[in-house]
Order: sequence, then C-alpha cells, then structure tokens
Amino acid sequence: MSHLLLGHLSHHNNKPELVANMFNAVAGNTKIVIASRYRETEVFQINAVSTRPRVVAEQLQLF
Repeated sequence: MSHLLLGHLSHHNNKPELVANMFNAVAGNTKIVIASRYRETEVFQINAVSTRPRVVAEQLQLF
C-alpha cells in the first residue's frame, strides 16, 4: 500500500497530530494523509498494479 487517506476526524475527540503520530508509528513506507476539515487535500492518482493473486488456504474450526 502506497498511501492511506484518513478522514472524518471527530471535531471533539480527535486531533490530527494524535492520529498522525499513531499511524506514522506503524506506517513503514506508506504515506499517511490526514484530510483537513477546513481545506481540500492534494490530488492523488491511483494506478492499478498487476500482481499474482495471493492464495491463502486455511481450515477453520467452528468449536
């Protein structure tokens, strides 16, 4: 994943700096973008990447 766009931060419960610190701590090479309540974000272009599908086979137990 190259980018993660975060939006809809609660005006009363979240601060952009707090969210940025939390996500940037585990983002690795992913760019974290926090959308502002007050102005537009930059424009992003999303391109498809051709990869082989990842097949995961796992038997799950019900009980």
